[in-house]
Formats: sequence, C-alpha cells, structure tokens
Amino acid sequence: MSGIFVKWQPRYAEHGVPTFPVDIIGKDKKPSVKGYLSTSLGASKHFAHKFPTAGAFGFPCGKRSDITVLDIDSKDKRLVEEAAHRYGRSPILYRTLSGNHGMLFRYNGESRRIRAEHDLPIDILGDGGYAVAPPSIAATGRYEFLEGSLADLRCLPVLRLPANENRPQGRIPVGARNRELFRTAMIAAQQVDDSEALLDVLRTRNEFDCDASLPDAEVVRIAKSAWNYQRTGKNFVGKGLVTQLPTNVIKQLYLDKQHAPMVLLMTLKAYHLQDERFVVARAMAKNLGWHPRKFYAARDKLEQLGLIECVHRGGQGPTDPPIYRSALRCSTCNTNTN
Repeated sequence: MSGIFVKWQPRYAEHGVPTFPVDIIGKDKKPSVKGYLSTSLGASKHFAHKFPTAGAFGFPCGKRSDITVLDIDSKDKRLVEEAAHRYGRSPILYRTLSGNHGMLFRYNGESRRIRAEHDLPIDILGDGGYAVAPPSIAATGRYEFLEGSLADLRCLPVLRLPANENRPQGRIPVGARNRELFRTAMIAAQQVDDSEALLDVLRTRNEFDCDASLPDAEVVRIAKSAWNYQRTGKNFVGKGLVTQLPTNVIKQLYLDKQHAPMVLLMTLKAYHLQDERFVVARAMAKNLGWHPRKFYAARDKLEQLGLIECVHRGGQGPTDPPIYRSALRCSTCNTNTN
C-alpha cells in the first residue's frame, strides 16, 4: 500500500496539478498536512519526500489545480450517465473508495457546491475544496480510473452547468433557519458517508439559501446533532412514507424504466414531509429538468397507486395550482394510513 503518493506526485505535477498526502481510516479522509488548499508544485514535491509511504493523496480543486470535480455520490452507472447528460462528459471517469464516481473538468470559476441538485446526489467541487485522487489506495479499497488517464488532463472540457440548476427554490427567512437546516441535515445524513460531508451540505445551504447566515458554530452544532441521530439509528425523517409502502407498490414504482414516479415521490417526501397539503404543479417539471409529459405521467402514476390524492384540481394559471395530500392506502384494509 506504501509509495503510491511518491510514485504519482511527479506524474500529476507534469500536468500542473499539485498534490498532498491524505490519511484514510475507514470512511474518514483527512489531509496529512496543513494549508493543503494552498499546496504549490514545490510544496507537493516536498511532501512526496516527507511522506514516502503515503498510499492516498489528493489535490486542491479550483484555481490551484485548474480542475473542477463532478462528484457523483452513487454506485449506479445510470446516474453517471444522467450526470453526463446534464453536465457534459469528461474523458476521465474514476471510481472512489466507496464505489461512487467522479469526473474531472477544466476549472471555469466554479465554487464548491454540495448537493448541487435536489434530485441527484451530485457535488460540484471547485474553489474551496479538495478531492482524493486516483489511484489512491487504503486498507478498504482503492480509487481507480475507469475511463481515461492523466494524459487526458490536457483536453478536459468545461463543466456545462444546466440553465436550470435544480436547486431548491426560495430563501430561508431568519426565523426559520435552525428548523430548516436541521430538517436538511436529517435528510442529508442518510445520503452522505460521514459527518464532515454532512457539515459541507449544511454550510453550503447556510451560505447560499439563508437570508442571513447562521454562525458557523451553530451550523456545526446542528450537523453534530443530526449525525448523532443517524449514527444511533434514530433518524426517521423522510422514511415514513417509504417504510409504509407495500411490496407490490414498490415493485410497480421500480418497473417504470425511467424511475420518474419514484423520483417524484422522493422529491415530494423531502420537501413536504410534514405538510398536510402541498402543490404538485407543472412548475415542478422545470425544477426536475423533465418534459411536462414525463412529469404528468409520474404524477398520474403516484395518484393511480394511491400514494397521493388530489384535493383541488386547480384553475387556469399559476395562481390557482393543483393541491394534493398524502394518500397512502393500506392494500389489505383499503384505508388511509396518513
């Protein structure tokens, strides 16, 4: 396992990418040096001599390396294809230690954006962050190139940001910041690998979505609380609707080749978990990046399966949208369970 960093440091340096050693213990990843986001090529060479046995290494994203990473937090190759469809395809695709995926793009001013979309597990790693580089290795596995090589760093395309970035709409007012960030933390805790990744999610939402950002110490407190719920198996936020689904309903949802009904259901669950009634209107199609026909078909499927129920069909125009409520019916007693 030793010597990976010292072997690959000069190879990355040939392409102008400074690197530094990283300690990986279980799911925890921590740079071995201070000031790693400011690593220069000279410092990188020094680190290779100082840490000759390091098996894992990373690079600062953004201006320092001229690289932006599209981090796809999923093992599913179909999501990789969806990410490529939205953001463009890079010649370099690699697999992470946990089996997830990453693509490298030429830096074009992107900032660090954790969970850049609400319907895909995607992070954009630009200025302000770092990425562990292939072919880093740890006790539990390795990072490895699936497509391309370092030679392709010379011809990386620029990340193609969608016109609609699918970010949650609306600002969080001052009086609702703690509640909304905690709700975000409880949902995100089920999707991230560790507490540091969860804190990244909260810091991003605190910075970009709050009318006035909370102090960082308060964001750290919220993240720790949510992670403790997740770690002890007491995080039930967002799980209620799914755990009540009968097996035959789950099968029908996954039989849809585009998985649109399940995606719509998860989106409604994430944003309207505690709402008695909620809007399911055509505007959601744009937020999801779907054609209206796809959106209506998914909504009709959820209604057909008895998962949502329309209580007001709506009128003409956006001022009178359709209103729905949760309507999960027990398959054996045909009664509502909401």
